Amino acid sequence: MGLQGYLGEHESMSLKSFSYFTARVVILHVVTFLTAGWIALALQWEGVYGGEAAQFFFRDPNSQYVQMWLIPTEILRGILLAIALYPFLGRIMEMKRWGWLAVASNYLLIGEIGVGTIELITYSNLPASFLWASVPEAALDALLFGYLLVLWQRRAKT
Repeated sequence: MGLQGYLGEHESMSLKSFSYFTARVVILHVVTFLTAGWIALALQWEGVYGGEAAQFFFRDPNSQYVQMWLIPTEILRGILLAIALYPFLGRIMEMKRWGWLAVASNYLLIGEIGVGTIELITYSNLPASFLWASVPEAALDALLFGYLLVLWQRRAKT
């Protein structure tokens, strides 16, 4: 089965369709990432994120450096997400009401927990409790992203 089979009958692997899909992914990734982050900061900043371990390893979210690089970094992550998801788009859309959950679970389990949390527990001095405390934020981001992406993709003409 060639790439066309993976994209589904109605989806062609063209630069135009990839570009529109990438734009949707980038926009939704930035919006859901910021939304989940703002909620987490509001609920946990004085606790987990404002704790001694976090202050030692992370920059202040209000610093000029973080503010300058926040959006460009997340745009790049969105482009990388689009590249990873696009070859499977046809199959994701064929899953009907479960496609969003496939996107969300892959985003969360591979991108956040699999790569970030588990490796950081092993290779960093951050307390495991800090790392696991960030999972609800990542889960909210993943669920919002997966649901909204599939919803928008279903309504899109290209």
